[in-house]
Amino acid sequence: MKKIFSLTHLNLQNFATFKNQVVEFDSSLNVIVGETGSGKSLILEAIQFIFGNRADKKLIRKGSEQACVEAIFQFNSSNVYEYFDSLGFPVFENEIILKRVLYSNGKSKVFINNQSAKTSDLNSVCKRFIDLVGQFENQKLLQASYQIKLLDQYANINPLVSQYSHQYSELQTKQNELIHLQQKINHTIERVDYLEFQINQIKSINPKLNEDEELINLKNKILNHEKRASLIKEYSNILFSEDSDSGIINQFNFLCKNLSKNQNLVPEIYFTEHDAENILQKLNDVYSNCLKIMNQDIPEFDIDAIFNRLDQLQKLKTKFGPTLQDVLAKQNSFETELEQLQATSISLSSLEKQIESLKAKLIIQAKEIHDIRVRFASKLSIELTQAINQLKMTGAKFVVKIDELPELNPTGMSQLQYLAETNPGEGVFPITEIASGGELSRILLAIRQILSSKDTISIFFFDEIDSGIGGETALSIADALKNVSLSSQVVAISHLPQIAAKAQMLQVVSKHTDDDLDQIRTFSEVSYVKGVKIVEYAKLMSPIQ
Repeated sequence: MKKIFSLTHLNLQNFATFKNQVVEFDSSLNVIVGETGSGKSLILEAIQFIFGNRADKKLIRKGSEQACVEAIFQFNSSNVYEYFDSLGFPVFENEIILKRVLYSNGKSKVFINNQSAKTSDLNSVCKRFIDLVGQFENQKLLQASYQIKLLDQYANINPLVSQYSHQYSELQTKQNELIHLQQKINHTIERVDYLEFQINQIKSINPKLNEDEELINLKNKILNHEKRASLIKEYSNILFSEDSDSGIINQFNFLCKNLSKNQNLVPEIYFTEHDAENILQKLNDVYSNCLKIMNQDIPEFDIDAIFNRLDQLQKLKTKFGPTLQDVLAKQNSFETELEQLQATSISLSSLEKQIESLKAKLIIQAKEIHDIRVRFASKLSIELTQAINQLKMTGAKFVVKIDELPELNPTGMSQLQYLAETNPGEGVFPITEIASGGELSRILLAIRQILSSKDTISIFFFDEIDSGIGGETALSIADALKNVSLSSQVVAISHLPQIAAKAQMLQVVSKHTDDDLDQIRTFSEVSYVKGVKIVEYAKLMSPIQ
């Protein structure tokens, strides 16, 4: 079976007792064998180092300035292309090259596909494709988030969970928007108060366009009318007075009477009675017109009120003007801004309703997902219990414990724990608390048998898998490793011939001393056993420790 992602070569330069070694791997089951102290564990340390683990500068070979580890992988999935593109390290052939250099000062440099990278990028690659079983701090299977992911894969509800997670992300986005809106509203309360005060100040006076000009014209008209009335009254008093001794008309009327009595005394060539009567008539007409003007109604306006109104308008123009048109434009601007701020409050209310509605839907979905998980957790518990019993953990029990949480989270409302009882009757405990590394490795191997073909993990490294076992248990573990290698690449460190016999390739680590620049130095080397020779080699492994 062609693997999606597999390690083909591990190049070690000046790494501990390895001077310049290329370690080859098969895409199926690889078993690293060798005498105690030969350097088997150094290969695992190199793999941990290439995936971002902290390394001790003591791993640099004595006399060298640096140590270098390079891992080469092959793949056959478009998803891998997309993944490395998303990291910013595009792939142009079906090959991934990871490289890390450790310097004598303790610092290191990282490269992915010949591009400079960060240690966190190596960690990301490891979490997606690699499982280092036996190294507690890096075991994905011991992470709650990964445990629930595996259960979802086992239950075949990934599409349902993915839909929920997408809507949960939408909920988080809306909640962040709500926080932003609330902050915005808090920051604009003073502005709202200011706008309302300014708008009310203008509205309380309620100016009209060109109102000031109309009032000025009216004011002038009233003032002119009063001046004209006063002047006409003065004229009429001059023309006519009840006092016979004053008033032009009275005096001229007296003159006309005298002329009539003494017609022969004034020659007509100078002034006739008819002339006097005409002048008198004219004077009476002028007086009559004066009376008409005086009797005209004075406009019913309070001149003080007009002055007060003009004063109010002038204050508005001074503050918001210089014209009433500017004042009204400013009022409109204030009202527009206030509407926008009030709309923010409306948006806040609308967003709160959207959040509540979406949250209610998510709770329904999360409960549905949780119910499915509960059913399959029970099935997975039974299946894993059978699997670990087949690995000769007689009487051991595996429990997938699932509880419903009161609040939503990115994966629903479920809290998951993988528990195991390795000693019958002594109770179940989280697998992270199991003391025996060998037992933990077997439990994880059982999980891998059931779930290895259902997630993105493609390479499994098993350390301590054969700790404290032998006989039929070793055969069971060997069969389990072989089964996992059908869908994923497996690399196991072992001293058991039963496990070695099932390998597709044996990496035999040996150690020797030799002269190096007139100094006796220790060298670790790797040789390979393949094909039919594997069984023959395994038969000779009994003395190997």
